Amino acid sequence: MSGSLSQLQPDLRPFAEDLVRAAGVAGLQPRVTSTYRSHAQQKALYDRFLRGQQDFPVARPGTSAHEYGWAFDMITTPFAALADVGAYWEQLGGVWGGHPSRAGSGFDPVHFEYPGWRSLVDFTQVSEQPQFSITDVVVGAHRASGQQSSTFETIARQTDTGELFYEVYNAGKFVGNYLLGLGWFR
Repeated sequence: MSGSLSQLQPDLRPFAEDLVRAAGVAGLQPRVTSTYRSHAQQKALYDRFLRGQQDFPVARPGTSAHEYGWAFDMITTPFAALADVGAYWEQLGGVWGGHPSRAGSGFDPVHFEYPGWRSLVDFTQVSEQPQFSITDVVVGAHRASGQQSSTFETIARQTDTGELFYEVYNAGKFVGNYLLGLGWFR
């Protein structure tokens, strides 16, 4: 996990540098704790979150702006000053985690991201995302069904946040959805 602003996307980097500089001038001792995260790092962090070992929310692997270089986490001393820093970031046009705007997002005052970053990412081309073929999904569905012989159909879909998943049907009957890297869900 990188804490270096040089790991951010070039369009975000100068704004992040300005925010850190402004917080420093204000005497808030800013410290960037996370910028780019690999898919594996995001998964490990997410797993810690699911076990209740993280203080702040963590996005599912494949959905985090950190995985694409479009977000950074920063703390200040005193910590309560993040509200002022976040307000300043929002004045600059950024998205601050202290005012979650997406459904399902939690209060994350250390999180700062580039507005509209999802429209800049091709979620189907993530190189570090686990690679599954349609055959892997169908074989998994076959095993999950417990049947000896089956006719499976899979339909690739994309969520509104760009996550790729498959709807799986067995002989015309819905079996479930398979989200790459996370497994089965209904």
